[in-house]
Amino acid sequence: MNLYQSKPYQAALVTGIGYYLAGLFAVHFTIMPEGIAIMWPPNAFLLAAFLLSPKRHWWLFAVAGAIAEFAADIGNFPVWQILGFAAVNLSETLFSAYLIGRLSGNHPLNLTLKNLGIAVGVILLAGPPIAALAGAQIYALGDPSINYWQFWRLWWFGDATGLIVTLPLILSLSGSTDAPFVRIQLSKLEIAGLIIVPLLAGSLLLTPLYNSMPWAASPVLLMLFLVWIAMRTPPIITTSAGLLISLATTLATTSGIGPFASGTNEAASVLAIQEFLVAISILGLFLSFAFSEVHRVNRKLERLNDELEIKVADRTQSLSTINKELRENLKSLETKLRAAERKKQALVTEMSETALNKAGMAQLNAQLMQRLQTSNEEVEVLREQIQSLTKMLASEKGSTI
Repeated sequence: MNLYQSKPYQAALVTGIGYYLAGLFAVHFTIMPEGIAIMWPPNAFLLAAFLLSPKRHWWLFAVAGAIAEFAADIGNFPVWQILGFAAVNLSETLFSAYLIGRLSGNHPLNLTLKNLGIAVGVILLAGPPIAALAGAQIYALGDPSINYWQFWRLWWFGDATGLIVTLPLILSLSGSTDAPFVRIQLSKLEIAGLIIVPLLAGSLLLTPLYNSMPWAASPVLLMLFLVWIAMRTPPIITTSAGLLISLATTLATTSGIGPFASGTNEAASVLAIQEFLVAISILGLFLSFAFSEVHRVNRKLERLNDELEIKVADRTQSLSTINKELRENLKSLETKLRAAERKKQALVTEMSETALNKAGMAQLNAQLMQRLQTSNEEVEVLREQIQSLTKMLASEKGSTI
């Protein structure tokens, strides 16, 4: 992420190299005589750069992409077609980046489950299908005999396949999301299965062994394997596995091997493999991000529960201390109350004993009444304090329970 944000020239160089290498793969591994790619991953490097870098640096990535397009296509297409392809690919990625940023509301893009849905929606329904209108026209200008709408669909799904299987991996490696690195505990048996199953499925589907016994396996095995990975590993593993499956399937098909190379109609075979790769990649991506989000939320809840238990324990300890202090204060007040009661009784006795003495009775009686009133007030105050402490004890006991 820091590379795209603060080192635009180095980022443009990396983007150009990635675009060039991915373009070489796409151009040379195709079964269409016109050269249209089965999958076109170069646009993922360009779109990732637009999504992660400030808009003022977009021109650098556009220049790098145009140069890389020319370098990858030269010798395979006429110069005018290369220029047309470059213009279409740049327009497609720029438009897709603008639309994704506008709909997601953040730039650089933070790859969450919601933003992943926005990106996939734009890729499937906006950027590539619109760009394919111009891309198919470029092929039609070079060869008027082609089926325009067939090539429109090939361009659409070729770009969509390349973007969906490659873009999430680039964004994950760039640090635009924390989800790819959620840790999930796996047993040794499950790890062994995750290694053995793809090797077995790949050997049955994507090697010459398939041509001798096509009944032994189905492409559904690859889909089930990717679903398994999506449910049990972080998204970084799922996106990597999806890309490897896409590359291996493309290589096998262009070599005439596998379930997608059995037909005589090249266009139909390309469409079949594109639709298959798009379907399993989308399924794996959303499952992986969804399960990672569930794991993240569960771990957050576990942390909050641990913190709550610590707070409850601290609060219980505090209430126990307060309860102990209240009981001690209550005992002290009860002792004072008993002393006050004894003092009051003594005053009453004294008044009774001196009542027979007539001399100075009025003055003595006034003094004794004043002392008795003071003693009554003291007793009432102590009783009120005891009642208040008793209520506090009952309240604290209830809150502790």
